Amino acid sequence: MAGTGSDSARRRPKGDKRDRTRTALLEAARALIREKGYAHTTLEEVAARAGMSTGAIYGNFKNRDELFIALGQTYWAPVTPRLKAGATFAEAMQAMAEATLAAILRDEPDFEGELCVEALEIEESLN
Repeated sequence: MAGTGSDSARRRPKGDKRDRTRTALLEAARALIREKGYAHTTLEEVAARAGMSTGAIYGNFKNRDELFIALGQTYWAPVTPRLKAGATFAEAMQAMAEATLAAILRDEPDFEGELCVEALEIEESLN
């Protein structure tokens, strides 16, 4: 006997559910960071926005850092810094920072203001 649509949904492989869970968590994290900034976004808020528990986060990511690294890998193009031959470490880090900002702004043009706010918050916390 052929299964109904709901039967087939129940028979989806666990990998598919895991992908859907990760996607929902990443989308929730992305939205919250846009609204509140990275520094003010908690894992509890990400879970609530995704309609899940924090256990769903820890079942897919080791910690907050891993969630946000996955967010960058998912939504931002690879960062490709332009380095001059013989560049110093400081020059390489500057090129990496510039390439990272260019990649973010290319993929998220409305995010420029958010980046400025985040940069100021980071700078203030270092002083």
